[in-house]
Order: sequence, then C-alpha cells, then structure tokens
Amino acid sequence: MKTQIIYSAFLACFVLLFWSCEKNTPQETTPTSTENKTVSEEQNHTSFSDEQIKKLGLELTKSSLKSIPKVIEATGTIHLPPQNRALVGSVLGGKIKQILIHEGDYVKKGQTIAILENPEALKMQQEYLTVSARLTMLESDLERQKSLQTQDATTQKIVQQAQAELDMAKAQKAGLQAQLQMINLSTKSLSSSSISSTFSVLAPISGMTHNIVGQLGEFIDANKSMVEILNEDHLHIEILVYEKDIDAIKEGQKVNFIPYNSPTAKPVEAVVYSISNTIDAITKTVSLHAEIKQKLATILRDGTLGKITIESEGQDRSTLPKDALIQEGEEFFIFIQKQKTEKGTEFDKIKIEVYAQNEDEFQFFIKDDSIQKSISELLFVSKGAYYLNASSAETAGHSH
Repeated sequence: MKTQIIYSAFLACFVLLFWSCEKNTPQETTPTSTENKTVSEEQNHTSFSDEQIKKLGLELTKSSLKSIPKVIEATGTIHLPPQNRALVGSVLGGKIKQILIHEGDYVKKGQTIAILENPEALKMQQEYLTVSARLTMLESDLERQKSLQTQDATTQKIVQQAQAELDMAKAQKAGLQAQLQMINLSTKSLSSSSISSTFSVLAPISGMTHNIVGQLGEFIDANKSMVEILNEDHLHIEILVYEKDIDAIKEGQKVNFIPYNSPTAKPVEAVVYSISNTIDAITKTVSLHAEIKQKLATILRDGTLGKITIESEGQDRSTLPKDALIQEGEEFFIFIQKQKTEKGTEFDKIKIEVYAQNEDEFQFFIKDDSIQKSISELLFVSKGAYYLNASSAETAGHSH
C-alpha cells in the first residue's frame, strides 16, 4: 500500500513537470490576415529621396482641363432590315412553265420572275365570270321588284329577298376577285376568251435574287419559296458597345465601318438612328443601329463583320501627359504625391478610369474614395512614371 502511494505521487510530479515545459515552449506564429492586408496596402505607397527622384528623372505637375475627342472601337455586323428581305412564292401551287430570272439578277418590284400553271386558276376565273353575269341579272331583278312595289304589285319581303341575293353575289364576286389578285390575275379585261390556266409570280420588292428553287415542269407547292430577294440599298449596321462608352454616343452620330475581310478598304460611313435602353447582363454591352447612307463602292452582304470606330465630341475633363499613364493588363494607374518630408517624397499608386486619349494626352477620373483632395489640388508624376513603377515593384519584391 505504501509503495502504491509513493508511485502515484511520483507520477503526479512527472505530469506537472511535463505540462510546465509545454507551456514555456515558444509557439510558432502565423501572420494574420490583417498583417497580410497591411503589407498589400503598403505596396501602393513608395517613398523616394530627392537624389533618387533626380536619378529617375521624375517630374510632377497638376492636371489640366482639356477636351479630347473620344474614339470608341467596337464590332459591327451588316444587317438587312426585315422589310428589305422577301421569300417569294405563290399562294396557289402550280407547275413551273417559265423561270425568267437567274441567280444574282437585280429585279424591280412588280417584275415577273416565273409563270406557273394550275387548272384551279382557270376554275377561279370561270366562277368569277359566272358570278359577274349573275350579278348583272340580280341588279336588274332588284330594280324591277322596286318598280313593282311602287305599284303595289309586290311585297316588301320580295324586295328584301332580291336585295339579299344581290348583296350575296357582290360578296362572292369580291372574294373571287381578291383570290385572282393574289395570283396576280387582273379582272379588268377578263372575258370568256381570255381566261387561262397560267398565272405570274411577281417580285414584291426590288433587289438581288438568291437561292432560286425549282425547274421547268416541276410542281411548286403553295407558299413554298421559289426565290429569295434581298434589297441591299439600305443596309443597317448592328453595333455592340460597352456600357462605359454608351453615354458618349447619340442618335445622328456618324460611325465608320471597315469589313474584317477587307481591312484596307475605304471606311463605310453610317449614321446612328437607334440606341437600346437595355444592357446585356452577361456581356455588359448595349446594342445600337446605324444606317448606311452613302452609295457603296463595294458589295456588303448581310452578316458581314467589321471594325467600328465612333468619334464622339470632346468634353473638358482632367487631363495628363501620356507619360503619366501606367497600364497593367486592362487596368490603368497613375502616381500622385502623397506627402513630402525631410526624409523624402512619398507617392501613391492609384487606379483610374481612362475616358479618352490620343497620342500625347489622356483624360481620366479617379474612383478611389480614400483620396480626400480634389483632383485640381493633387500633384501627379507626369514624367518617369514607368521607372517609378518599376522601382516600386522591385522595392516591394525585396521587402518580401
């Protein structure tokens, strides 16, 4: 029993000693997310001595208000309006007697492009002539009944019946006349000696012929397309521009179009006539339409893709020399002087949006809410920004 007590006391002392050693052992620490954030933020702050600034050739300046026309680039697609495209067939099928056009011919509205034959056309003309003759007889009968009524030789009911039969015959004649007009048969000079089983297919619009279907002797079903006619006299361009550029575009503005398959061709001018009010949620683009007004020296087909350039009117905005601009991928940055001390000058690298630019200057606006001063009060690195950016990146690399 005594031996067991001594053993238990010894074991308790050993556990206490082990726990004490664990507690005093230094623990390895892991940088917190806050510490990482501080390092990341400090990468945008760079301090240089006056000697370093002189070696880098840095120059500082304030921005100025200038107007630079904004050139917007986009992709456009030649688009044929629905009213300039027609699939031509006949409401009455028939056997092809003649095809009067070739692929690529230019046809005028109302021009005969084919002649079909169907006995139904003959039957419709016969019915029309029959109804016309009956109509003449019914008109005479109505006049006779009205005359008899004045002499009390007939009843009002008989007169009304004669009027109803006449109205019914007129409706039948009008219906048959409309059907004959739909297959381009005139009823003005129609007689028993002029009726025919053939009828014409006419071009509903002017334009170029494409996709001719059928051959002599073939039966074409009703409403089946025999030819497609495209009127390319008034082509439109469908353009997609990014949301950020849409405010610079207005109706009536001119655009230039150069087909991708003819990059050296003379630009085609068009005028914006419609701008969509909706923004595509995926592409962040807005659709607009422009109409080609000029006479084309080259043929542009429906669906042709090309490069679009739109030059908008310039507006007075904050402007800096092009040497102040730093581009990293699709993002733009500039350097501003944060503060100047005895030890040197501290610069901040800030992200900007470029509104417009030319070969020498660029317009911009700052989206960084941490900048407390107005743009007109800030000093910007106008020369040597490229070297300052490279030196800042090198310094940040060594700090890691």
